[in-house]
Amino acid sequence: MTNTQKALELISTFATGDTEKAASLLAEGYIQHNLAYGTGREAFGGSVSYLASAPVKTLVKNIRAFEDGDKVFLQTVYNFAGAGEQVAFDIFRIGRQVIF
Repeated sequence: MTNTQKALELISTFATGDTEKAASLLAEGYIQHNLAYGTGREAFGGSVSYLASAPVKTLVKNIRAFEDGDKVFLQTVYNFAGAGEQVAFDIFRIGRQVIF
């Protein structure tokens, strides 16, 4: 699996609710840089679980992805639990931790 595929699989867990997959893709020392979410593998899994339990399904649509070494860059349209579309530019460092 390429680094880009790993990053895409991780963000897809917001829509699928697959906490086991999210945990398997995140490093133990995962650092979250989005202040709206907690740091750590467990906090990310909690977000995935919460979104899966929402009455409106979360949608994730990747627009573009590219990688440079151990870094992956994604431009994605999210609609978290029906809250409305938002565009995000996510940066992941694969192999050590994931950075948002």
